Amino acid sequence: MNNDQYLNIILSFIKIFIKFCLKNESPIDVDENLNIDLIKKLAKKYSIANDPENTYLYMSKLIHLGEFKVPMEYSVKLYKQGEFKVSMNYFRLLSKFNHPIANFFIGIMKYKGEGCDTDRTESYSILKRLSDNGIDKATKFIKENF
Repeated sequence: MNNDQYLNIILSFIKIFIKFCLKNESPIDVDENLNIDLIKKLAKKYSIANDPENTYLYMSKLIHLGEFKVPMEYSVKLYKQGEFKVSMNYFRLLSKFNHPIANFFIGIMKYKGEGCDTDRTESYSILKRLSDNGIDKATKFIKENF
């Protein structure tokens, strides 16, 4: 990263902090569109660098901005790598925004006890809700496993 990029990042965060302090608004509301690309880049950078604190920070920011693609890809990657507890944490963040894929993974993970205690009743409830809303994979899983 060159000095201009670094300066732009610092200025952006200062601007966000000032607006937050003066108006007591969410700091993410400032120049949202300009910051989304930067937040995506930082989320990817920290996830590749295996920096869990910063990865969580930037993935959470994306989720709260309604930008689900990068966090979902990261969550699925963690799941495929067998990092069930960490992936469950990200799926739960996404599920707060009623993300159907995140909810599907939570339902499957609760059925199998991956990253959480096995809870087939809750698994069924989650998957049934998805099935009722037209998610075919949930319908198929229910038919095959319940």
